[in-house]
Amino acid sequence: MSERRRFLTNAAIGGISALSMPLVLRKRLNLVTQARQGSPVTPSPTGGHLRIIDVKSDVVQEPAGKRRHYAFLRVETAAGLYGIGEVATAGEHPTALLSRLPAIKQALLGKDASAIEAHWLEMEMSAEPAGRNVPRPLQAAINTALWDVYGKSLSSPVYKFSGGPTRTKVRVYAEIEASSATDLVATARQLIAAGVRTLRISLLELGRLEDGPRRIRPLIRRMEKLRSDLGDETDLILDCKGRLPASDAATLGAALEPLHFLWLSDPCHSVDRGLYAKLSNETVTPLGISGAIRNATEAMEFLRQHAIDVIETPLAEGGGISGLRRIANMAETYYVALAPAAGDGPVATAAGLQFAATVSNFYILGMRLPLEEENRKMRQELHQSSLETAKEGFLELPTKAGLGIELDPAALEKYRAG
Repeated sequence: MSERRRFLTNAAIGGISALSMPLVLRKRLNLVTQARQGSPVTPSPTGGHLRIIDVKSDVVQEPAGKRRHYAFLRVETAAGLYGIGEVATAGEHPTALLSRLPAIKQALLGKDASAIEAHWLEMEMSAEPAGRNVPRPLQAAINTALWDVYGKSLSSPVYKFSGGPTRTKVRVYAEIEASSATDLVATARQLIAAGVRTLRISLLELGRLEDGPRRIRPLIRRMEKLRSDLGDETDLILDCKGRLPASDAATLGAALEPLHFLWLSDPCHSVDRGLYAKLSNETVTPLGISGAIRNATEAMEFLRQHAIDVIETPLAEGGGISGLRRIANMAETYYVALAPAAGDGPVATAAGLQFAATVSNFYILGMRLPLEEENRKMRQELHQSSLETAKEGFLELPTKAGLGIELDPAALEKYRAG
């Protein structure tokens, strides 16, 4: 066990045992609920200049391949200021998600756009399992747009009035979207030529896993060859997509130690916290997890058992900048880093950069870099800035107000999805 993990293991959490934790949580939840009832979080209507008067959406489609859609929201205020956000679409047309927007818009009209945390809490409570009224990607997009409009009202980037900046540039990684194992290295080199120095490889892009007890060995050999082909100057992350049994994950984690991967992401098809804690203690290869953590409470259950080293909750699944900051604050007390994926489009990248500059335990930001020239051109036309220009593995922090970018109306019209 490393010194860091030994320190964390010896750090008691107030004497609270795992068995007593559910009762403690219920008791505290009751207190918080009573506090909310006594002082409702619902933002009151206001006649101020930041009164929300409309929420609009735009959907564009990549020209090359027409595989991916970007959905953007625009929150408009009485002062003429507006904020933009991005709805994560997972590559699909966002029709189903945006069909929920009219009800959310109705709840926002006439309210103060600067009441960012109050709006977030209202959506968070309505998004609890009993309700699910506000889908997480829409909550994140609205939250991002509110931060943007408030920053514009202050003529300041989001990170400057949020306690930052904690850094002057942001480390980024790009995920390899290769179609087969044969072009994996060629795709990697193309991304490296674009300025990226950290690559995320999906287990699904490495070919079919063999059956039987020796199935993990070909995977290890492929990882060794990839490291040899790319050299030590390129950092690597392996995303297992939760496909491995625990025994194979343990073997793989140990095999990656001499290859110095940044971390092993979602190694197991089980998200049992005890299992992750056991794996974490058996290898010095850091472990990351994404899909199983959507809020600070879910993060706490992993953190208490020292089960993970990196939290990868995407911006869209964490509820936007406000939600990810809550997770980051929880993780900081356990010396755990945040490495969120920003999302598909440039507005998500801008929001990720603002988040990265506001927290001290940020590690690296996932961004999307299309390989096709037409699709790269589309992104550039959308924001017409150097926002996504990577240099030696880093992006510069935006300096303009709000998120730091605008969407060009002509480009939105040009690439509008049919």
